[in-house]
Amino acid sequence: AVVSTQSTGDPIVANPIILCFNSPVIKYLVTDLHQNSLEADDFSRDAVDRFIETCYTGKLDTETMAIEPFRDVYKMSHAFKVDWLKKKSEMFFSNYVDTTFNERCDFFRFSVCSGAGIISTGNSKRRQFSQSCYQHC
Repeated sequence: AVVSTQSTGDPIVANPIILCFNSPVIKYLVTDLHQNSLEADDFSRDAVDRFIETCYTGKLDTETMAIEPFRDVYKMSHAFKVDWLKKKSEMFFSNYVDTTFNERCDFFRFSVCSGAGIISTGNSKRRQFSQSCYQHC
């Protein structure tokens, strides 16, 4: 199968058997509708490359994946009904959010602790707000 993207216009050649094995949607397009090419204009070239690579290897490379191509890979896994990839993408995103949230909470804790002297001398509403935020991180 040939997959093309609007971003570069260069075709990506992929084995249709491997794509069909992973995606019932692609299987339907190739076997029932006899399409030998797919347009992936809604997705970045990087995301399409990663999607195809993941279908070939069965592994989602989370070590080098940035959040931008991840979004498109997730959308592709949803659109083409690649359920195992969708689950792996959701796990990646969950870990990404947890890590990002924890890093921001650590910064917030540092800020609250650093400003504790200032906050403690302020009015009680500011103190209650900062204590509440600190407890929820």
